Amino acid sequence: PMPTLFKKCAHTQCNKRVLFGVTFCDEHRKESIRYNSRYRATAHDRGYDTQWSTIRDGYLSQHPLCEDCMQRGRTEAASIVHHIKPLAQGGSSEDQNLAALAIRAMQRGIPKVVV
Repeated sequence: PMPTLFKKCAHTQCNKRVLFGVTFCDEHRKESIRYNSRYRATAHDRGYDTQWSTIRDGYLSQHPLCEDCMQRGRTEAASIVHHIKPLAQGGSSEDQNLAALAIRAMQRGIPKVVV
């Protein structure tokens, strides 16, 4: 069996260990969600509107499998469309800047298709 990898919780004052691919321990994950929902701009303000929904749905219909998983030799359904270069950094919603990913691929960190 493959060894399980752990790392430190990302909260600055926490020493709890979490599985690799997870950012916060259970206690600080809830704190992080509250913080993000309070201070993060809305999805619409970040550029995710009905036009994005159309682009996302079209991309997922053309790319139903996780691109990162396929590069790792696995088959998993994609449910997320990821901007390789974020919109906030000048990226676009053109196909060459998008990647179809599974939730687990996003949880692992920067997907291989992005690097």
